[in-house]
Amino acid sequence: MTRIRDLRIQVGFAISDGILIPFSIWYIAIFIIIFLFPYAGLLSKQTLVQAFQVILYIPVTFILEQLPYVFLAGISVKRIAMLENRLTRLIQTSVKKQPVCGTERQSFST
Repeated sequence: MTRIRDLRIQVGFAISDGILIPFSIWYIAIFIIIFLFPYAGLLSKQTLVQAFQVILYIPVTFILEQLPYVFLAGISVKRIAMLENRLTRLIQTSVKKQPVCGTERQSFST
């Protein structure tokens, strides 16, 4: 059981890394364009304003594209919690109904 749990945790980390890296690239690009390019003299102030507008537009559209998946993930988490509660209740009721070994005797005589 612990091996499955550890494997699930490792897969979760791998998936989160796959999601965080593309998002962090946007922030790195914004940092480079806004802070390093003007300092190095590669961008003028007017070009920087235009680049900043484009940088703001692209991540906002990217985030808006991802919103349906966020809502679906929330619904899935609620369904998983509901399923866990049902399974817990089912296990508890089956344990209560299960006879303890040796306490009940079966008779085959009619």
